[in-house]
Amino acid sequence: MNVVIKRTSQSAEGTFGVMLVNGLPVCVTCERPWLDNHPMTSCIPAGGYHCTQHSSPKFGDVWELQNVPGRTAILIHPGNWPSDSEGCILVGSTLGKLDDKPAILGAKSTINMLRTILPPSFDLTIIVV
Repeated sequence: MNVVIKRTSQSAEGTFGVMLVNGLPVCVTCERPWLDNHPMTSCIPAGGYHCTQHSSPKFGDVWELQNVPGRTAILIHPGNWPSDSEGCILVGSTLGKLDDKPAILGAKSTINMLRTILPPSFDLTIIVV
């Protein structure tokens, strides 16, 4: 399975992109802005990561990225705004605005859909376009 996140927009308001599985778009993504990979406040560096299933007390069954330089506990989980993340990757169905701020929508239904199509373990590539 080929899983790629293409980051399409980066600004002080956040980092947004699209997740592709085997070349097909399946959801949008939201991360914190790039702040030099600073833990809990920055998106992670573009690159390749191995993801494994993780049972989160807050989010249920999600995925954790392994071997992120200088970082731990980076999850793929639901959320709406970059501030809903402590450096993790949020997933949703569409880009939009909530409270007049850039956000992603449909997070809970999207994570449930991903649970049906993503395996417990996979490789993820993050690129900037």
